[in-house]
Amino acid sequence: MLKLTDVSKSFGNLQVLQPTSIEFQTGQTSILLGTSGCGKSTLLRLMIGLINPDSGTIHFNDQVVEPKNIEEIRHRIGYMIQDGGLFPHLSVRDNVSLLAVHLGWEKSKVDQRLNELLTLVHLPSEALDRFPGQISGGQRQRVALMRALFLDPDVLLLDEPMGALDPIIRSDLQNELREIFRSLNKTVIVVTHDIGEAAFLGDSISILKAGEILQSGTFEDLLRRPKDPFVTEFINAKRNPLQDLAEVKR
Repeated sequence: MLKLTDVSKSFGNLQVLQPTSIEFQTGQTSILLGTSGCGKSTLLRLMIGLINPDSGTIHFNDQVVEPKNIEEIRHRIGYMIQDGGLFPHLSVRDNVSLLAVHLGWEKSKVDQRLNELLTLVHLPSEALDRFPGQISGGQRQRVALMRALFLDPDVLLLDEPMGALDPIIRSDLQNELREIFRSLNKTVIVVTHDIGEAAFLGDSISILKAGEILQSGTFEDLLRRPKDPFVTEFINAKRNPLQDLAEVKR
């Protein structure tokens, strides 16, 4: 569904992405994992055309992504930025349906899609007429997901979708997201720095360091067959302290 070939990106003298080649398979959930500043969010922005690569090519469903077709391609990609990115002066209804209304959807079609997505993300209908500041953090993330899904895109890009949530809400939303991804059978790419979240959600995980993909594979591949010492270092650094305590007690 998405293929990057020798794609690189620099900002001034800082190279944030080394020449990178990676493919994202149709219907799979792929995780971009790494520390802050490693280039994972830059990869998402390149895929949706918010920034242009310095070199290399990006293919979307065998079509080269370029300025003349990026608007059409963006309508086939749902994008959820960190913290949701909701407009505080718009109601939930208007936030979610903004692009559809801009594209001229009939009100009946908009309302039907709203009802479908309310059911999908388990959001109460009375939330539609509230503003983002009047709903909880977990609900705001659900609203952001609704907006990303509204046009029924082929690909869904999520940048740290649960980074600001407390552990209990985050766990609940992780479970819901995994079920949503499986039920929709979409190509999903998630940026995170949480190894547990990556293992829970991802069919494939790519670990990045300093703008370079060190290894891609299943969580088992990364854990049992690391190709770089940093892969093991990263996984061990992200261990759950409760697991460590349990092992000590044993």
